[in-house]
Formats: sequence, C-alpha cells, structure tokens
Amino acid sequence: MTSREFWQWVDRLQIPDADALALIGYPGKIGPSGKRPRFRLTARQARLARYLPEIKATLQAAGQAPAWLQPRRAVLGPRTGCTHDRTRRGRCGRDAAVPQPCGFAEAAALKTAC
Repeated sequence: MTSREFWQWVDRLQIPDADALALIGYPGKIGPSGKRPRFRLTARQARLARYLPEIKATLQAAGQAPAWLQPRRAVLGPRTGCTHDRTRRGRCGRDAAVPQPCGFAEAAALKTAC
C-alpha cells in the first residue's frame, strides 16, 4: 500500500490526519502547513493500513457511518459522570471542590472501594 492509498482510505473513513498517523505508528507529524506527509510505509505500517478496507466493509455491513470511529472524548466532553460524582460528593477523601478526572480502571476501583 502506498501513502496515497493510505490517505484515500483515511478520507473514506473520515479519520483525522493526526489520528490516522498514530494508528499506523508513524513517527512524524503533520507539518505547520497542514500538508499530509508522503512516505513509504514500513511492513508493519502497511499491515496495519490493510485493515482499513476491512473496517470500512464491516461498518457498511453493520449499517454504521464512519463517524462512529471518532474518539469518545469528542462525544463525552471534558466532564464525565465520574468527575461530576466526585465533585459533588468528594469521593474517597478527595477535595469536593476540585473535579478530578478519572480513567476506566480508577472508576471501577472507586465503585468497589467507596
């Protein structure tokens, strides 16, 4: 797969450029001009990029739009239920006035510990 083909699949799946580069483990970044880099994919990057057509086919079979792949942070926003819960109740001895974001593992631990 060439970088051109890779970018075509990225466009079809509506994946943001920076996320697409992270997906295949590309060490570079998008330059200040915003122009997409042209590069030769390594064997590992090509193997990972070959999953993109399969993802597209699976989404079509499931009747899902490519926008379904967007990161959850865009959907949930900066204030999750866990943050709100700690802010209101001051869970586990933390300051109730300062919201503390937490990850999935920490949220699971709080449910069992508190």
